[in-house]
Parts: sequence; C-alpha cells; structure tokens
Amino acid sequence: MKPYLILLFVFLFSNSCVSQDKQPAHLNDLDDIIEKAIEEKHIPSFAVGVVKDGDVAYAKTFGFVNVENKREANNQTMYQLGSVTKTMTGHVLVRLVEEGVISLSDTLASFFPDSVNFPTGPNGEIVTVQHMATHSAGFPHYPDNLERVDPDPILGYTKEQLYRGIEMVDIETIPGEEYNYSNFGYGVLGTALENATGKPLNELLQTYLFEPAGMQHSSLLINEEIREKLAVPYLEINPYQTTEPWQMEAMAGAGNVFTNLEDMNKFLMHLLEKNDTNRLQQTPILNVNDSGTWRYGIGSFIVNTQDLGTLRIHHGGDVDGYASTINLYPEYDLGMVIMTNNGEGSILADAFNEIRSFVTDYYINSKQ
Repeated sequence: MKPYLILLFVFLFSNSCVSQDKQPAHLNDLDDIIEKAIEEKHIPSFAVGVVKDGDVAYAKTFGFVNVENKREANNQTMYQLGSVTKTMTGHVLVRLVEEGVISLSDTLASFFPDSVNFPTGPNGEIVTVQHMATHSAGFPHYPDNLERVDPDPILGYTKEQLYRGIEMVDIETIPGEEYNYSNFGYGVLGTALENATGKPLNELLQTYLFEPAGMQHSSLLINEEIREKLAVPYLEINPYQTTEPWQMEAMAGAGNVFTNLEDMNKFLMHLLEKNDTNRLQQTPILNVNDSGTWRYGIGSFIVNTQDLGTLRIHHGGDVDGYASTINLYPEYDLGMVIMTNNGEGSILADAFNEIRSFVTDYYINSKQ
C-alpha cells in the first residue's frame, strides 16, 4: 500500500492444488526458486498460481501460515490482498458503467451528500469518477484524519470520517493531468459506488465479480470462517513479528479483500477473458512515468514491457503483514498471482520479480 513500493511489485513445504501431470514439466522447477526464497529471505509462506489458455497450469503453496505452530499453507489458506483490491473495485466500476448506473465523466461529488464540501482543483476544476479511478484527482495517499504510522494496521475508518477527510483535502494539481497514487482516493471511489447503488461494496463485489468468476471464498469483510483459515500476518522483520489484518471499513475499496489461491486463479482467468469489460478496464488512460511505458487504466497498471515486447497488466499490494501481486499477459493468455503473509519491501520485491521472470521466460521468452 506504500506508493514507492507499488512499482516494485512487478518458498520448505508445498501442497499442490492441481495434479502434477497437468503441469508443464519444466514449470515444476519454479518450486526450487520459491523454496530458496523462503529459506534465504525468511518469508513465512507463499501461494503461487499460474494460469494459461483458460486453465490452471501451476498452483502451489509453500511454507507456514503460522510459524509458531508449524501450520502449513494450502490452497484454502486465506490472505489479505492489499492494493490488488483496487483491480477488483475497478472491475465493479466498469460493470456499473456498462449498465449505465455511473459514468466515468460523472462529477464525483454528485455521489455524496450535499453537506460534504467536495474539493476542486486549483482553478475550480471538478473531480470526476475517472480522475479518482486513475489516481489523478490529486487526493493524498491517506486522509489527514486517519491516525496511523507504518507499520501500524488500519483498524477502523467510518464513512463519517471519510466525509470529513474529503473536506480536508487541498488539491494542488489539475485533476486528470498528473498521476498521484492514492489509497484514500480508492476508498472514496468505493464509497461513491455504494452511494450510487445503495448497496455495500462487498455486495457489489459479490454480484459483479466474485459470483461471475466463481470465487466462492473471497470477501471484502473478515468473518469467522475467514479467520479460521487466515494466514498469520508477519512484518518484514527477522525474527518474525506478528501484526493484525487491516480493517479499512469505509476505505475498504483500496485494499481490504481476503481470498485464497483457488479463487485468485479464477480471478486471473476472468480478467483474461476477451470481452468489453476487460478491454475497458485494461485500456491505458493516464501516463504514470514520463516515457509512457507505465500507464494506468481503471484499477490496473498497463506496462509496455521492454524485455518481452508485450503488454503486462499488473497490480501489487501490501498491508504490512500481507503482500500480493498479479500479472497478466493478454497476448499470451497468461496470468500469475503471488501472495504471502509477510510485509512488503525490497526483499519480497526481489522474490516476486524472480518468480515472475521465471514464468515469463518459460512461457514468453522461450517461445520467441
């Protein structure tokens, strides 16, 4: 969830949730890379999935969801996604756009009570839904009235606090012109979707994403069933130090989803389907860097890879105790997900990149 780590997102004991004979023989060599990362980088557990051409090609978990009692990870182990949630919130937004419930050009303030003094740009420019969905509204990373410092978890933020936080924002850039990653912005966007439909965001996710994709175990809200299967979150500290899952409440659209490897593989395949929803969500709208190799669509980075010569649809996330990343290569009908119960940082970024590089070397570089 830290902005300087988003662009970095680019494993011991294993349990497979697909039979070995369904995996390409050399893809199993990925096991060694993951196990080495767990041992050398002191990472508690990994859940890694690869989908190709509409099927699960690789799905394995490694290490411990509870280091103290040596409880092993499995394909039902739950992790908190962090900012990968934004891709899901963006997907719901696109579905509502397609239904005519909301438009990307709508004034965002129109989905909030008149009593909320919504900020405007330095010359009075209005903030639209698209501005917020592309991190170009000029909102801060976190609201000024959210009291936390890294690595403390968020343990509550009400809609009333969010409304007050909106009024505290001072937009210094012209909306729509500059990329400025904002967790607060996606909390505001998720709340706007709730206000536009009169339904809680968790229900919208169930209706527009989880049910269509067959994701039976995913939820924006933590419950007793999730707690029983939830990997213990550990900070990126050696020896291990436990923390707590985040409870983002009104900001949940920015990073609160809980899920497992089985559901995430289904999510990848859902996003790789060739349909208007995915095309709209994965259309680049805003440049993230000056060269334009990194751009942002609706809840996803679109990366023009220099080494592979193909587009990568990407998002990463961390909530100080969990980290995740998804990468999609639509041209090759290829996707991968990595989740762990460890706080994000340079050590994990290196491990994530090693795994990603192995998979793309196998499926893309070796075919060129």
